[in-house]
Amino acid sequence: MADAGLGRVMRHWPRLIAMALLLLALAPHHSAAQTAETPAPYQLSLVREGDLVALGGFLPDEASRDAVLGAIRAVSAEISVIDMTTLAAQAPAGFAQAAPWAAGLAARLKPGSVLLSGTDVTVEGRPDGLAGQAAVAAALDQRPAGFIL
Repeated sequence: MADAGLGRVMRHWPRLIAMALLLLALAPHHSAAQTAETPAPYQLSLVREGDLVALGGFLPDEASRDAVLGAIRAVSAEISVIDMTTLAAQAPAGFAQAAPWAAGLAARLKPGSVLLSGTDVTVEGRPDGLAGQAAVAAALDQRPAGFIL
């Protein structure tokens, strides 16, 4: 089983490197243990390519990070996650609730991306199958209050 996961990572290695470079540009001071000053704009980027989701940008706290990872794993335990987020206080109102919503949405796109920038939401990509299409439509209808597509 571990060999299958490694094969999946190696098959997507060039795209993975490109995503990592993009995320580094979005969050140049990333560190799992680091807490940054409040960025402007406060952003979270979620990019899915194959069975990989790359996270970059900012989250308000560890509980939010856990909720984001849980939302991705709830869609599929087969998705590998690269977490390059930084903790930064003073997120916009509702951001902690919007982050797991965005993560669940990104996990249903294959390929695709979701960007939270302040209270703006940008979604690009294709739903993963018919079930994914229905789930994406439902998620878009239930976006968190105050967030604009």
